[in-house]
Amino acid sequence: MLCGVVQPAEAQEAPREHGVESSGWWHTLRAADYDARTVVPAPAAFGKRSGAQTAEIVVTYNNFPEAARRAFELAVALWETHVDSPVPIRIQASWEPLQPGVLGSTGPALFANFQGTPRQDTWYAAALADALAGAELGSPAEPDLFTFFNSELSTWHFREDLDGGTPDGRFDFTTVVFHEIAHGLGFTGSFEVDDGDPDFDECPGPVGNGCWGIATNDGRLFPFVFDRFAEDADEVALLNEQVYPNPSVALAEVLQGEAVFFDGQSVRTVSGDVPVDLYAPDNFEPGSSFSHLDEEQFPPGNPNSLMTPFLARSETIFSPGPITCALFQDIGWPLGPDCLGELGSGLVAFTADRQAGDAVLQWTAVGTEEIARFIVEQRFFDAPFVPVDSVQATGAGSQDFTFRLADLAPGRYTFRLIPVRVDGTRSLGPQQSVFIPLDRPFVLSEVYPNPVQRDAQLTLQVSTTQRVRAALYDVQGRRVAGLADRILQARDLLRLRLDAAPLSSGIYVVRILGDDFAETRTVVVVK
Repeated sequence: MLCGVVQPAEAQEAPREHGVESSGWWHTLRAADYDARTVVPAPAAFGKRSGAQTAEIVVTYNNFPEAARRAFELAVALWETHVDSPVPIRIQASWEPLQPGVLGSTGPALFANFQGTPRQDTWYAAALADALAGAELGSPAEPDLFTFFNSELSTWHFREDLDGGTPDGRFDFTTVVFHEIAHGLGFTGSFEVDDGDPDFDECPGPVGNGCWGIATNDGRLFPFVFDRFAEDADEVALLNEQVYPNPSVALAEVLQGEAVFFDGQSVRTVSGDVPVDLYAPDNFEPGSSFSHLDEEQFPPGNPNSLMTPFLARSETIFSPGPITCALFQDIGWPLGPDCLGELGSGLVAFTADRQAGDAVLQWTAVGTEEIARFIVEQRFFDAPFVPVDSVQATGAGSQDFTFRLADLAPGRYTFRLIPVRVDGTRSLGPQQSVFIPLDRPFVLSEVYPNPVQRDAQLTLQVSTTQRVRAALYDVQGRRVAGLADRILQARDLLRLRLDAAPLSSGIYVVRILGDDFAETRTVVVVK
């Protein structure tokens, strides 16, 4: 079924390598054997709003017939107004035989621990990583995602525009491409169940284990950012190895228990404050299970039906729906105007730019007669969001707003808007990030709290990527505990955590050594 994959590797070691490794992060759309006769149209403003394109998608076609290429470009145009990236998104699209019943299959290249990553030790789809970094992390010659479409299917419908539905007995090719690009942009996880296939061992240990993660070049196992939002029916994270060891039968059971959910703050705002169902049938289906929305919860015709694992004949979908747009925001995607519209916040544009040590936020809202104010929230690296100010909305119709946050300390800031309507209800708006660069070789905080009884921490940023070692010593100079020994990327934040619970009362010293600096901090432990 699959024609090769991209082996992930950490960006600082080798941006992308090729090779046949894992099928767990390749996902397929399968044919359903009935006619649905449903249409989910494109956003009403699609193609009518000036400057709506916020991403550029470049496609390299292999063996594609001309009609398929034209239909493919329609899906490309849709995604170019739903996500926002300063870096071109590069797709390699191949037209070749796939297994019967498979309409398309996709896998992204991956990056972890790149400069500006929101989460350490986490795989991101390459296109998303580029958007977050604001730069091409690999070679422009390398695709960000690889897509394959079934050349042996005789019932394709190749459309010329986004008008109308799909004839009975036909599978809409543009819909399939729209679905597959979403996987390549990051709607993908790494969870698998070992089915005993002798040609491929999905998980370590006995047949029947469930597992997650893709290994780095040096053998460390990282989850996908999508995986970090997966929960069971009791809202226990599937990455919680106290409950679900990796690998384990317990993981296999929950993945095949019809009760796996995606739980993100943005998703909750559009789903009635509940997690959304992922596809988790009682028999794990490679390429379909986990990395799709549940088919029964979102059947044909539902506004959120794009990312279910099956597509029926005469089923047409030209909108990702509010849940997929919110899910994209949860995993980190800056959203384009059409996804912003799906979130129902009244916002159609939001940007954040750095000017020296300031961050300048600009946004455009429609229907402002229904909005009383916008709450501006700020997050420093991976800390929680906190409100920093409120901007009043006045007048009616469309309004443009500008807000400046001055003299920010070095580091990565993510800003979020919360529209508050005149009736007091709130919706979760978009997010944008800026990085205030260091004007010195390093920034090291004081230990806090200090004195400490149990837990304390300090943070470090460096202006150039380098090895950082940190340890705790007592006043006699004896090493008490190691705190870190790792490569710290420029523009990242290292949180050094100090467990004081087992320590005796007294004075201790944290020593930190980089390639071009050495520094100490004193901490007092009290019992």
